Amino acid sequence: MLFKRTVISAALLLTISTSGYSQSVEFGDPNLKAAVEETLGVSDPTSADMEKLTVLSAVSLGITSAKGLEYAVNLEEVELDFNRIQDLAPLAELQNLKKLWMCDNDLVDISAVSRITSLERVQMENNLLSDVSAFAGLTNLIELELDHNQISDISALSGLRNIEILELENNRISDLSPILEMSKMSLLNVRDNPVENYEVAVKLPMLQYYWIGESSVIEKLQPMFSERSNFIIR
Repeated sequence: MLFKRTVISAALLLTISTSGYSQSVEFGDPNLKAAVEETLGVSDPTSADMEKLTVLSAVSLGITSAKGLEYAVNLEEVELDFNRIQDLAPLAELQNLKKLWMCDNDLVDISAVSRITSLERVQMENNLLSDVSAFAGLTNLIELELDHNQISDISALSGLRNIEILELENNRISDLSPILEMSKMSLLNVRDNPVENYEVAVKLPMLQYYWIGESSVIEKLQPMFSERSNFIIR
């Protein structure tokens, strides 16, 4: 009798443990769920299914919430461009995420991104961003594209020394001095900004492409870069 009770207890514990591990996933948007189902080839994904998700592309689907992706703990690349997402909190614990594409959404608060220290490439063009402090500690970033937002202060980016591509076109930036420590940068785009110190970019030793968009400024700066072969400024 004791042996039978032990077996039953063990089986019950195993059932509870398994059901807890493979719990059903609640998505905040049916279109996101459909995209995940199509990618995984399953219906009603469980948390165990979500662990198999490494790459997701769900573009132009009218998605309003990323809820459900918090279970995709092995996700490395996600493309959610051209949706209507405002909150990135569900992505905050995805420590394997390297590529995050969120162009043309409704992002305002991206504070959750500060916890995704694995990020290497981020695109958040055409959103409603004004505060970039969430990127301050993301020292693995190689590419950061924030064109067409409402950014005026980029001082929080000053410690991102591995940045190679920085796109900031059409914002409200006047001071470029925070980029001075980005010694690996090869491309800088600051078109359509009220920049007052374009010349600081001369101190970036690896810079090869400098997008300014103002002919008078370009004419003034060209001699400063004259010794660099294959340098393009426009």
